[in-house]
Amino acid sequence: MKYIIRKISVLAFVLVTLIYGCEEEGLVGVKMNDGEAPGMLSHVEVEAISGGAIISYKLPEDEDIMGAKVSIIGENNEERAFTSSIYKNTITIEGLIKEELTIAQVYAVDKGGNESEPIDVEFIPLIAPLTNAAKTVTIVRDFGGCRVNFENPTGAALNMFVFVKETNLETGNDSTTLVNTHTFTSEEIKPVVERGFEAVEKEFIVIFKDRWDNYSDTVKTSLVPIYETMIPKEGHSRYYLPHDTPISGGSEEGDFNWGGYSPEAFWDGVVSYTVGNGLHTKDGAGSDTYDPEPLPEFVDQFDPTRTTAHLFTMDLGVVARLSRFTYHPSFWGYFDFGGWKVFSVYGSKEKPNEDGTMDGWFPLLPKTVVETPENHVEKKEEIMKAGVNFDFITPDEVRYIRFAWYSNYTPILAFNATEVSFFGKIVDEQVVDEVNE
Repeated sequence: MKYIIRKISVLAFVLVTLIYGCEEEGLVGVKMNDGEAPGMLSHVEVEAISGGAIISYKLPEDEDIMGAKVSIIGENNEERAFTSSIYKNTITIEGLIKEELTIAQVYAVDKGGNESEPIDVEFIPLIAPLTNAAKTVTIVRDFGGCRVNFENPTGAALNMFVFVKETNLETGNDSTTLVNTHTFTSEEIKPVVERGFEAVEKEFIVIFKDRWDNYSDTVKTSLVPIYETMIPKEGHSRYYLPHDTPISGGSEEGDFNWGGYSPEAFWDGVVSYTVGNGLHTKDGAGSDTYDPEPLPEFVDQFDPTRTTAHLFTMDLGVVARLSRFTYHPSFWGYFDFGGWKVFSVYGSKEKPNEDGTMDGWFPLLPKTVVETPENHVEKKEEIMKAGVNFDFITPDEVRYIRFAWYSNYTPILAFNATEVSFFGKIVDEQVVDEVNE
């Protein structure tokens, strides 16, 4: 009982001490408004940046100092404020789109909301990301539409709107339609390609918007899209070469039979929603692809007896300038076992070397990562039917295609697809030699 009373007394003493101590020293972060303005900032400096400025300073040594504030007059004569806490000594001003003299007032602010006397600083913002993007835009004709290039060196978040203005040949009336909206959040920008248009002159329009709802000037270009068509699939065939990976349903040594897979099903025009239709390469544990002498370009650096890719070669049956191809994931390998994750594509106009080496082949598509579409599980049939589109990097003439598949979505190296379609412009429809003659 004495022990319990003694323990209660000690706790009461500690509590009283804390209460009186707090009244004397003040609770951190709960200081009441003393009605007095804090001291002014010192060592204020300004550095112009793209679309704004960085202002650095030294806070006063007031006990209740909370941070700093910068105030400017924006584009519509509205005040814009930027703040920073006690833990920083800089404030970044962003979202300005005019390269003109700007005056900013810099304050110290205390916990009671009191502001110090302001210090005026002047700066001229460097070219805004929005303006730079619009000024660097090029819109050039491409297969079935246009290709848009621009620069975004600061990696700013930008939205790009692409419109097309067309004239109805029957009525003579013009109409402007939003084609697509694209979002960019990094310095690395891939060209934007808009397709699906006839080879008739039309005007393509590009406008940018930033996260402060500023809009760029409009960029317009009139052009005639390059004619594009699907390469006829009836001329496609497998062109087996040494080092190519065994496949299901083939007739070469090492091929095997499993399900309804076959090379012909790879381009039969049927997007199957069942397991056994399309192309399927032989399963390999790890990087084992059953190539006893891997080509130098595909040797596993950790195990020279293994290769890093599955190879598959095909003949289009015509010579064409290819713009793109569409890969339709199979039901069995839909972003899962056998689904393509990393791959590259090579092309050749001339008949390939019979030794199966990469001599004479040139890259149509460098090593590429297949990005998983958003909500792809819910959109499975929709994505399988539409396919995933990939643009080729060169308009050189080709007849022979060689895929190199590096990895899928599992540790086992095997690849499948229900359908593949090639697009471009046919140069020579005549078959210049027979397959494997």
